[in-house]
Amino acid sequence: MACFWAGYFWLLFSFILFNAKDMKTIVAVDDNAELLENLSEILGLAGYKVYTADNGKAGLEVIAAHRPDLVICDIMMPELNGLEVLKIVSKLPSEKKIPFIFLSAVSEGIDRENIIAEQAEAYLTKPIKVHDLLNVIKARLVLEDYMHD
Repeated sequence: MACFWAGYFWLLFSFILFNAKDMKTIVAVDDNAELLENLSEILGLAGYKVYTADNGKAGLEVIAAHRPDLVICDIMMPELNGLEVLKIVSKLPSEKKIPFIFLSAVSEGIDRENIIAEQAEAYLTKPIKVHDLLNVIKARLVLEDYMHD
């Protein structure tokens, strides 16, 4: 229970640090509606503008429409899996590469090296801890800003 409150305290503290004009955009793609809703709420409280999609095909449409700063994507989904979404997005014409963070409930049988080789920035196993996810997101976005300045 203490971990739960620590995560929410971190969220509120992070929210205070964010400035609306610098709000980063994140697209979350997952076929688990409850997780998607929770991600949207948590990321919104952390100061991110969030768009969601419930499958890979819908995720591609949302990514193309909003050109996010980062994508959080499940691996195993209907229509298109997460790796297929990454491959398609990486071929889209853009002035910058969109970082991907993969989430999956499956830890066995998934080759993490292959996922990272596909140019994903991180791989987290569900259930995820709020502070771990937010730390990975923040680190990745800071690195992206540094690389493009």
